[in-house]
Amino acid sequence: MGYPDELEKRVILEDVNRGKRPVKITGFSILLPNKMKIITLQPEHLTEPLPAMLTDGASISVSLSIRRISKQMIESGFTGKTMIRAQVSSPKRKKGYVGKKITHDPEYWINDNNE
Repeated sequence: MGYPDELEKRVILEDVNRGKRPVKITGFSILLPNKMKIITLQPEHLTEPLPAMLTDGASISVSLSIRRISKQMIESGFTGKTMIRAQVSSPKRKKGYVGKKITHDPEYWINDNNE
C-alpha cells in the first residue's frame, strides 16, 4: 500500500556551517555497515539546491522518507537493528561530515502496524 509523501514518517538531515569559511555541500547519504551507503541522488524536500555554498552560520537540510531508507536497506541485505550514520558530502573533506551512530531497524518501519 502506498502512502502520500506528506503522510509518511520522515527523517531530517541537517548541516550547519559553524566555521568562519564558506563550505560547499554536494550531497547527503546514509552510511551503512561494511562501507556501504544509501546515496540520496534526488533528495526530497531540500531547503537549498545542490551544490550549495553555506556561509558562516547558514544551514541546509533534507527530509527523507524512513520507509524508503528502510526498503533500500532491506534490499541491500540489512535486517534487524543496524547502526547507521548520516553523511553530508563536501569536496574539501574526503569523508564529508559524518553524524553520530544511531540504531535503525528497517523491518520495523516497513511493517504497516507501526503507524
